[in-house]
Amino acid sequence: MNHNGLHRTFWIGILLVFLFLSCSKESYNIIWNGTLLDADSHLPIPFTEIQTTTLHQTNIDYSKKEAFHHLSNESGKFTFKIDKAYQVSVLIESNRHKLYHKSFLLGKTSLPDTIYLKKAEDTNDLHLHINKKGFNKEAPFISQRFLTRNSSNTELPVQTVGFDIIQAQRNSQIYDLSLKIKTTNNRYDLELNSHGKGGIIPVLNNQINESFFLEMEKAPLMGYQKTYKIKGKEAGFFVRCRDGKHITKVIFDSKIYQLKITNQQDTISELGLKFNYILQNDSNNYTYFPAVDILEQLNKEQLTSILDTSKSLNQ
Repeated sequence: MNHNGLHRTFWIGILLVFLFLSCSKESYNIIWNGTLLDADSHLPIPFTEIQTTTLHQTNIDYSKKEAFHHLSNESGKFTFKIDKAYQVSVLIESNRHKLYHKSFLLGKTSLPDTIYLKKAEDTNDLHLHINKKGFNKEAPFISQRFLTRNSSNTELPVQTVGFDIIQAQRNSQIYDLSLKIKTTNNRYDLELNSHGKGGIIPVLNNQINESFFLEMEKAPLMGYQKTYKIKGKEAGFFVRCRDGKHITKVIFDSKIYQLKITNQQDTISELGLKFNYILQNDSNNYTYFPAVDILEQLNKEQLTSILDTSKSLNQ
């Protein structure tokens, strides 16, 4: 090799070393603690998958890629432990938010302590169910059904008719919420019952300023009861469905309703409670009931009467 060739090879080597040192300043033993927050409300985004892809140099010509997956916890927090990397790429997909995908070149850009996700368009997971359809299969109504054979004047066993909140229909076999009624001294004693992994938490009138539906945006995680006897001072209820995940806000009508159908053979009567409810169907956050979204739906329905929580249930 002549002198010019040696000179060229020397400078090419220097350039490659410079590029290697400048482009791949690796960091070691990285511990990344972060939090996912909603960009509008600044509330945590829990139980959301975070995918990271790291690059680190194995030699001058090759970078190795490694992938990691974690879930944010109930407070939206997450932790990644990375042995070494010069670049970290982050991908976050949430049903309720826009896709987040960014890359960070370590040494030039630090990993963020907080990641804000922007809400996706037309992603309202709150399902508002108003009891304005009368007494049909889809009307929110829990009851006890009494059947009498007219021919023999025989009363058959009482049948429970509960409500399947997730499927939004009455059902005598599969339901999330049911009612047990006892009559004592011309007084109705009403007991709510949950099923499966479900539960009930009452919210009293003195805990609410104006509307249970628009207040208490976060449902409790603990303290759910399997049964609850109505006392007449409740503004509403948090009800966890039988799957142990879905949570709904429930407001009962202040009246006890009785339906009666008589034909030549039988007399069928039902005694029960009508109610309105809001189901949280966001799989990433079953406990969040944003008042802005609820009010938007109420305005579309042009209904304000269900916000009145000052009435007590007649017993």
